[in-house]
Amino acid sequence: MERPTRRKGPPAKYPWPDWFDGEWHEARYGYEYACLTHSFVTQLHLKARRYGCWVETETYRSDHPNHPETVDCETVKFRFRTYFEDQPVTPNHLNRPGRQVTGDR
Repeated sequence: MERPTRRKGPPAKYPWPDWFDGEWHEARYGYEYACLTHSFVTQLHLKARRYGCWVETETYRSDHPNHPETVDCETVKFRFRTYFEDQPVTPNHLNRPGRQVTGDR
């Protein structure tokens, strides 16, 4: 199964096609995102709405075992889901006509 591709333009800030796989992902402040945590969570919800799905999010402070410099690091755990039968989002779902996952917005 082929992953969605980006349109031409500047490099994506976030790896949206990778994140739209229905699996849980973690993003750490200062590593995977640099904006305020509530702004990043808002971006996740807006992206989900744009592509006809929803996103589950959890925000917590943690220490990453492989990165000792992340003491008390703010982390967002999230996954994108479809509205239908609670199935994971798939590339086919995202590539329906008029819908392409891009990182340019």
